[in-house]
Formats: sequence, C-alpha cells, structure tokens
Amino acid sequence: MNSKYLSPVVFALVLLSASTGFAQPKNVLFFMDVCRFQDSRVKDPTAEIYFSVDGSSIVHTKRADGEFHAAVKINWFLQRIEQGDSIGVAGDSFVLDWPVGNFPKDTSSTKLKMHLFHFHYIELPPGDYLLQAIVSDQNVPDTKPSMAFYEFTMEKKNPEVLSYSDIKWVAYRLKDDELRNRQDLFPLVTNDAFINQDSIVFYQEIYNTNQAHTGKMVIRARIMQGENILYAYESTAARVANSINAYMMMIPNIDQLRSNTYHLQIELLNLKNVVFSSYRKKFYVYNSRLEQDFESLSAYNREADLFNEYEEGELDYYLRTLLWISTDQERQFARVLETYEQKKNYLYSFWEKRKRFPDQKVEALWRGHLMALDYVNQTFKSQFNEGWRTDRGRIFLKYGIPNDVERFIMGSQNQVGEIPWEMWRYNQLGAQNNVVFVFYDPDRATGEYPILHSTKYGEVYNPRWKEQIQIWNPNTPMETDYEETFDRQRPDLFIPDN
Repeated sequence: MNSKYLSPVVFALVLLSASTGFAQPKNVLFFMDVCRFQDSRVKDPTAEIYFSVDGSSIVHTKRADGEFHAAVKINWFLQRIEQGDSIGVAGDSFVLDWPVGNFPKDTSSTKLKMHLFHFHYIELPPGDYLLQAIVSDQNVPDTKPSMAFYEFTMEKKNPEVLSYSDIKWVAYRLKDDELRNRQDLFPLVTNDAFINQDSIVFYQEIYNTNQAHTGKMVIRARIMQGENILYAYESTAARVANSINAYMMMIPNIDQLRSNTYHLQIELLNLKNVVFSSYRKKFYVYNSRLEQDFESLSAYNREADLFNEYEEGELDYYLRTLLWISTDQERQFARVLETYEQKKNYLYSFWEKRKRFPDQKVEALWRGHLMALDYVNQTFKSQFNEGWRTDRGRIFLKYGIPNDVERFIMGSQNQVGEIPWEMWRYNQLGAQNNVVFVFYDPDRATGEYPILHSTKYGEVYNPRWKEQIQIWNPNTPMETDYEETFDRQRPDLFIPDN
C-alpha cells in the first residue's frame, strides 16, 4: 500500500496572556492520518480516518463563571481522483469541545495540554483518494482556518496474496479486556513522528499468511537504522497462520534513540527462525533529551561529515531555507536546536530520510538543494527578499522545475494596462495532473511576483485571476476575491536570523 502525506498546518508557539485567557496562537496545531485495512466482514477495503487537535494550540477563554472553555470546528471532505477529476465521496462537519475547567495560569495544565480526537470509519472501493480538512478555533472566529491534505491509495483485496495493513500507532486501549476490535484502540496521531517519546505501541493486521506458510509462525519487530539492527522484539507465543492475524506490540527504549530516521521492520518467521515475509514502516524520532552526538551519528553514516565545512551561522541560514519542504514536526523540532552539533545532525537526518532508494547519497540530495537554492536566489530575487523567500522561490523549491513557463511582460503580447505575470505548469504533482501556478507583479517595481492563483490543492485558488491581471488602475486599490487555502509561515519566524 502506497500513501503520501501532505503536510498539514504550520506549528505555532503558544504564549500565556492576561487573566482573561490564553493568547491566540497563529494556527491550530492538528494532525490527520489514515490507516487502511482489508476487513473481511465487508466487500471493499476500509479506512480509519483520524483527526487530533493539540489543546495547547487553541484559545481557552474565561467564561462568566470563571472557568475556561475551548472548541474547534473541523470540516473534512473526501474525494476520489480519477484521471485528474475529483468525485466527492464523503464529508462531515463537527465541533470538538474541551472540558470546562478552572485552569491554572500556566500552560502546564493537564486539560490544556490534552489532545482531542475524532475517528471516522469508511469503506472505500480501490482507487486514489484525497482527504481535506479545515480546522478553525471557535473562540477566534476571525482567524484564518488551518488546512491539511492527505493523498492515499486503496488497493484491491486479494485473498491469495499475503499483505499487511497500515501500522496503527496506539495511545491506549479503550477497554481492558481481550483485544477484539481495533476500533477500541485510541490512535496516537503523530504522522509517524515521535517527539521525546519513551516507547511506542502499534497495531497491525496481516492478511492471508496461510497462503505463504503452513503451521505456526512468530512475529518479530525490529528497529532499524539503514541496515543496522538497533532493537528486536518477538511476540510472546507462536501463532497459527490464518487469513487474518492481528497483533499489538510495544517497543520500549525509544527514549534511547537520537533524533534521526528509523524503520520499524516486521518479520514473519517459521519455527526454524527463517523469515518468510517482511514489512517496513519509516518513522522519525526527535529527541531533544539526548545531546546530538555527531560522532555517534557518523558511526552509522559515513557521509555525516558532509556539513563540517560550514560555520554555525551558515547552518542557521540553511536550516531556514528548508522551511518550504519541511513537515510540521520538523519545523517544530528545528526551533529547539541549540548547539552546532545538533544543527549538523539535524541537517543530515533531514536529507537522509528523503532518500528515494537505499543507495542514494545524502550528499547528492544536499548538493541538489544548494543548486536549486542558488538558482532561485539569482532568478527570483526581489527588492525586499532573497529568491527563496519569494513565492516563486517557494514553489520552485517545494515542487521542483516546472514543465512549462509562460511569461507576459510589459511591451510584449500584453494587453494595454495588463499587469506583468507568468504561468507555471506541472504535468503532474502527486495525484493531480496539469497543475497551474500564476504569479503577478502588481506594483511593477519590486519584482516580488506573489502568487495570484493555483490549481494545486492547498495553494491559493482565485477564480477571478484573469480579471485582476487584465483590468488594473494604479490609482485604485485592487479587490482580491480569493480564498487563501494554506496559511504559509514567514521564513523569518522559523529560525531567528543572527
């Protein structure tokens, strides 16, 4: 099963405010995930959709009775993608309420820190899907909502082939009796990133093991870094290979792992200790409790001295340039990097987990980023910003080289009064075909070229963009009739400039 996670909201620090409540954070911090299963009780594959909201990222207001309350509204919509077209499948709108309480005036309150969660179960025919969610803080109605997007594929059931469900990370079990229903397991929605976690618990279903093995088998879990085995755990008893084998396992000692990319490798062994099938799941550990030991990292990675040539100020700069291609967890963790060694370690880890195949070199990915960075800084530099801080630089770094670029400048094929603009086309981005980005130069002076319109999920969608480049009066403010669907964080809020 293949899936691609598209980053949700931008992480924002929560600050303590006056006695009337807690200050408004920039965005609601929420997570969205999908786990796919082949439930034999129904015709089609099934998906569990999870939404989780961090209570510390929303506003808790003080009511007349002196107690605090908070709530977020979540709107989600699921589409099936077929040859570039989208077909609505399901959707819902609901409100998550935090318990009312007399919170202390600090962010250590248990109720304030808690995550609220929503679960949805749905049967889906095989195909490609796009899940979208919009989350808004009910106590701050004027704030722009946060959005998340998730592309995934539902595969057709095949009763003759051994296969695996997705890994379901588990926060706790809702019932203490024997595990009979996976929906009794409260998920830990982290998008495969664990920040200062002590241990992890996961649930998985394995299908049609009796097609590949006869008799009893043992399930073994290993924590891998590259091909190095760090930890190995086996289920306590052998089990008979069936059409469905469900199991849950805890992996301790995660607190001993340094910040890096790891794999959870599941192996099926016969009673002679021979592996007959395996499954791998990538996950990320961010552990600020351990000093980022560069020598320890280099023991696993021969390329780890790649960043020795840079001074700390240069590392800070390069960390900022990763903003547009970082996940929310990476943005969050990059904020707490303090030492030179931590920053080198993080940069290596960042590129190591973006390797598309085992033999790919981190150095090749890093040099490619430097070349792209040099190009955007030379080509898209504006009067006020380096090229990578502009919208064109962001799109180039995030999505790569466009397949086609059309530029319309003053004095060429433009109509009278038309604003200089350009259109970028990508043949395919993820599950989307023929994706368009339109940039324009409304002031005709700075060369900033902000984005005006795009058909890419999560970018600015502006149905009136053609009107706004063709009809322009420099003495009349332009009305902007569009919905900004992704609240981008300014680069200078990422890591402070030295």
